[in-house]
Amino acid sequence: MKIKIMPHFGVIVTSKEQAIENLIFISEPTNPFFYKGSKEAVEKAKNSLVLLFDDITYPIEKCKMPTKEDIEKALSFAEDCKGDIVVSCTAGVSRSSAIAYLIAAKKFGVEKAYDVLNFCSHWPNDLIISLGAEIFNLPVLNDEIKKYKDGIRKVTNALYFPER
Repeated sequence: MKIKIMPHFGVIVTSKEQAIENLIFISEPTNPFFYKGSKEAVEKAKNSLVLLFDDITYPIEKCKMPTKEDIEKALSFAEDCKGDIVVSCTAGVSRSSAIAYLIAAKKFGVEKAYDVLNFCSHWPNDLIISLGAEIFNLPVLNDEIKKYKDGIRKVTNALYFPER
């Protein structure tokens, strides 16, 4: 089983070329199908789960935070899937990478979970990771994502501030 992370636009394009077998589609509650064709892409997937929460890590007025129930739904959906899974959020950076990481940690173990992340484009949502760590009773997940992000910061600093 492969776990792929994509932005909504990627899901729309991919669904025109081939059927997506299993899709976790994460979007904003106020306008879940913002991009033209996104609703059709979700409907075209063989199996899909739509989760509606904002990309936030602390309470913000008029925004919906991810909940433990949201994360449990995603993990349960993934557990029941046969074949590849696409995890998608608006930009394919934060919410989707966090959910994909948690699915991979559950399926393949914490050490192998990094394999779903792309150092150049994924910045997992800390609240989603924290909720997953609670569900799994594995606080180490928070530490692992912190190390991952610290690694990105070091590379970025070396590239942009080489004299430091």
